[in-house]
Amino acid sequence: MVFIIPLIGLLLVSTGAATLVWYASLSAEKKEKYGEAFLLIKYPETWCCN
Repeated sequence: MVFIIPLIGLLLVSTGAATLVWYASLSAEKKEKYGEAFLLIKYPETWCCN
């Protein structure tokens, strides 16, 4: 049990770092699209017009 908690932490840190490296390698056009998608997920009220 003592070794499991640090391993879980290491897994979370390594996947977060891999995501940042992947995002940094994207072209500006794809970053803009992912940014728009993130905003749609974060603010679901913008999904549909009133």
